[in-house]
Amino acid sequence: MMKNKKKICMVGGGSAGHVFPALAISSRLIEKGWEIEFIGSRSGLERRLLASSPLIVREIFSGKLRRYWSFRNFSDVFLVIFGFLQSLLLLWRFRPDVLFSKGGFVSVPVVYAAALLRIPTIAHESDYSPGLANRLAAPFLRAFCVTFSDTRLAWFRSRLVHTGNPVRAEFLSADPKRGKTFIGKDVGNILLVLGGSQGAETINKIVRESLVELSRHFFVVHICGPGKKVESNHENYVQFEFVEKEIADLLAAADLVVSRAGSNSLFEIIAMKKPNILIPLGLSSSRGDQILNARYAKERGWSSVITEETLTTQTFVQELLLLHENSNVYLENLSEFEPTEAVERIIIEIECLQKN
Repeated sequence: MMKNKKKICMVGGGSAGHVFPALAISSRLIEKGWEIEFIGSRSGLERRLLASSPLIVREIFSGKLRRYWSFRNFSDVFLVIFGFLQSLLLLWRFRPDVLFSKGGFVSVPVVYAAALLRIPTIAHESDYSPGLANRLAAPFLRAFCVTFSDTRLAWFRSRLVHTGNPVRAEFLSADPKRGKTFIGKDVGNILLVLGGSQGAETINKIVRESLVELSRHFFVVHICGPGKKVESNHENYVQFEFVEKEIADLLAAADLVVSRAGSNSLFEIIAMKKPNILIPLGLSSSRGDQILNARYAKERGWSSVITEETLTTQTFVQELLLLHENSNVYLENLSEFEPTEAVERIIIEIECLQKN
């Protein structure tokens, strides 16, 4: 008699950092014969990021978990309730053996629905400090996987597992030649600037204001975000609104990298041994998770850090030139970093839940 196929539902959204690690895990699960559905928000971001994957993507209504006063906090309660009802229906129809949550506000109603249906749930936290969505989900988790070995959850009573951060397989086989082909020029001293899946206005502004000086030393490849390209006649400068498949090859081609300090981007950069400057989101626009991520990387000599409060064209150019001058020191520190088998460690936890 043929054994029923193993099924898993994955949920995450709000940014690429809540999607790409799940994509890395899903690729391996598909190889192992799992059937997968992915639940994302109705914003369309998750569907766009997963467009080239074989995953079936379902979308639900979802409120935003704001930490500040807004009238939309009241209306979003109804969106969360509606998303919870949608999640109940989707999970009941698909009947997964396990739910895997990557966090983001869309995950909360899905985790609660899984708890009601008694579907075992496992979550992964990328950042040093767990996000609000994962903290709200924690009472219903059978296992909580974390990226940083120092992360502690005193109030969590289920299984806490240090797995590291999943890095997509394409980063392990990236080719700098393909990256330069994508750029359209065979150049050296490439500075790659990453603004995240939505772009970073602060970083975009500083890069463009510094271009005259930067172009004297580097060929600047700038990923600026959808709809954020500007006219430019700088010879040593190229812009892309968003890069998906080619990002690993661009990283392989880069000599230096500038990035926000989201854990997903951070560990992709570190795994590829690239000297880098991190510009974490400040406390005025975040809960401080990127500040903690950046501090962790700086303490280990993997990264240089510029805070938003001290970011000017002068400090930006100075830090880049200093990073370039001392790149061998950073390369030596980065060489000591061994990427953990995060994908396999998380899958072990998933399979344990499925068997139980």
